Amino acid sequence: MEKEEQIKWSEKIRLVYCEIQKYCDKGFRFPRGAAGRKQLAEFVILFQKKYGSITNERIVDYCIYTAYAFRGRTVTVKQLFSKPALTRFAKKLPGSVYYEDKWLYSKTLTRDYLMNFAKDRQEHPQQKYLYVPSEEASKSRMLNQQIGFYLCQSSTLGWSPLSPVCGKCNFVDECKNETQKKYPELFRLREEYGKNKQRTD
Repeated sequence: MEKEEQIKWSEKIRLVYCEIQKYCDKGFRFPRGAAGRKQLAEFVILFQKKYGSITNERIVDYCIYTAYAFRGRTVTVKQLFSKPALTRFAKKLPGSVYYEDKWLYSKTLTRDYLMNFAKDRQEHPQQKYLYVPSEEASKSRMLNQQIGFYLCQSSTLGWSPLSPVCGKCNFVDECKNETQKKYPELFRLREEYGKNKQRTD
């Protein structure tokens, strides 16, 4: 699977799971750092190998199942999104959906709402440009130098909250302004992602 696809589905899983926990456990915070992102990326690969493809429906089903199975418990990302957890999900009984839906309803949530929530985050035509890994080399050239800033502006789509290089750049405020001017809708999408990430970190 391409890295961009891994990032897209990893982020969708995180957002859907956090949306469930927003209603069920207000103290829940998805852990920060590279370890959590790596775990989700590895889980996406496992998911694809198990089912052949990843869909919104399967992601929503998995997140609901996991949140319900671990309700009231303190667990790690590795416990939530791992090969053993995926194996348990694959073996769940068909009748468990009834109890999951009943539990969701008690939290003022529905499966349909979560499906729409997931769909909204897939359908935006510029979603694939949220992060462009191939731009990292260009962004790294002469990092934190004025000439490097100009080179970055002329050869990339600008600031992204997912870019490790952007996170180290001293010109991030200027870059955000330029990105907003040149690509207003892409900037809006990226800024929205950044705000959502801060709320769920």
